[in-house]
Amino acid sequence: MKRLYLVFYILLFVMSFFANAEEHVQAIQEGTPTKFTSQINALLKTTIEKLGNSRSSVTAAIGKPLSISSEFVANPKAPLQDDRIHTLTYDGITIWIYQAAANNKETLLSVRMTKNRKEFLPELIGKSKEYIIATFGQPTSFREGKFKYESLDEDESGLGILELEFKNSSVDAVDLTYYID
Repeated sequence: MKRLYLVFYILLFVMSFFANAEEHVQAIQEGTPTKFTSQINALLKTTIEKLGNSRSSVTAAIGKPLSISSEFVANPKAPLQDDRIHTLTYDGITIWIYQAAANNKETLLSVRMTKNRKEFLPELIGKSKEYIIATFGQPTSFREGKFKYESLDEDESGLGILELEFKNSSVDAVDLTYYID
């Protein structure tokens, strides 16, 4: 009988441990908005300032890409208008530029980094989840090994989204995606 009580208490202890762990995961996944939006917006803004908003400014900042490709996409506000997305690929960095057909204006759409490039971003590749949370706060959402931070603040202004992919509990890739007007 004493063994039965012992097994019962062990099971109760183990179940309470998993319940607490599940609550912690749900809290992260529900995503309390980060209080570090100004840091995220500053990171997004600095990257735009260093890279610019066009293929020519990116080439001037980084040099000639390993490859360039373009594809047509429907404009979400004018479905009959075909805009373009230009992809510039470098070693450890891929940059997407959105070009509106109506005015030929180019805008930085997204930057993906898989190698640290300290001239554009703080060195985040290889950093731990704990370091990221200490730096940027709790993510807006956590899904499948990714932290997502939206830069919207109380007045709904913000530059875009910061996503960090993790592999073996350290940052493996950094994605910056910009809101386009």
